[in-house]
Amino acid sequence: MTIPAADLPPVVDLANDLLAPGPAYLATGINGTMGVITIRTSTATLTVQLPKADVLAWAGLIRELGDSLGSGSGLIAATPSSVLIRP
Repeated sequence: MTIPAADLPPVVDLANDLLAPGPAYLATGINGTMGVITIRTSTATLTVQLPKADVLAWAGLIRELGDSLGSGSGLIAATPSSVLIRP
């Protein structure tokens, strides 16, 4: 199911100064059998631990996001069950 981009809500709250574009750093690692992904910005740090299947699903999602920049494609969301959904 594809929803026109014009009908989607903004991905971020543009009025929230904490969400302004800025530098972000990505760190990855392994904790036992889990992949660890940390994203750090000037205002927040987010770390997740994921099994291999989820790491690969997220990698595909991030790649797809990069490929779609400038093409105006819609919102893509990842769920905890490795199922990527496109509203």
